[in-house]
Amino acid sequence: MENSSFTKDGITYKVIRPAEDDLSLSNLDSFRNKVEAHTQLPNSNIALDMSEINTITSAGLGVLIGINSKVSSKDGKFCLINVDERIIKIFEITKLHTIFKIY
Repeated sequence: MENSSFTKDGITYKVIRPAEDDLSLSNLDSFRNKVEAHTQLPNSNIALDMSEINTITSAGLGVLIGINSKVSSKDGKFCLINVDERIIKIFEITKLHTIFKIY
């Protein structure tokens, strides 16, 4: 995961890029562990760069919901950036686009 920053609406986010091109059961533990390292501090703002993500399973959606909850509980912000249209459709079908900020 390569890190940089992203600013939107006056909020600066730490950008996290997953090492894999999918968020599925086979790689969720390593993905969760890497992201969790950034969710420990209060007021952490995290942007997940989804530009390389081609596939996301229900387990992957569950992990994203968990990350969003954890970041929110510590007064931080979580968003998704560079999301492929096919993945956005999944968020719309599941109504998760109402939970996540997607840029």
